[in-house]
Amino acid sequence: MNMEDNGEIELCVECEQWSREVADIESLLQTCLQALWQVLPSHRKQTISVLLTNDEKMQALNQTYRNKSAPTNVLSFGSAGPAPALLGDIALGFETCHRESVDRGISLTDHLCHLFVHGALHLCGFDHEKSESALEMEALETKILSYAGCKDPWGGEQA
Repeated sequence: MNMEDNGEIELCVECEQWSREVADIESLLQTCLQALWQVLPSHRKQTISVLLTNDEKMQALNQTYRNKSAPTNVLSFGSAGPAPALLGDIALGFETCHRESVDRGISLTDHLCHLFVHGALHLCGFDHEKSESALEMEALETKILSYAGCKDPWGGEQA
């Protein structure tokens, strides 16, 4: 597969802590994106914009778009405009993601990959509102992360 046939990551790192804690973020996320397209080829050629920011910005986004006055780990925003090459935007908050990775005893790199894939699946139309759809989404996350060489976020081993 040609890289041009598989979309790309448009990365904006607002919070420098991401770059200090996670090596080669752009390549890491690109690997996750390629794994996503292996599992869900219908969205190939689409780009995902990724914002790596802090909890203050995540709280503001969460308040604006979800009416929740608290920071969160990841938010996904589907592309609403006439840009079919852009699947959507994913924003991730450093402090919450870092705290979650420490609390769960996993690396921030693995947690970032999981949350990116989780957000990308939302952009592809998946959700976890009902138990059946949650199980489907978890299985897809595991499969995609396995293709990317990442650990199973639900307790399995690395592929």
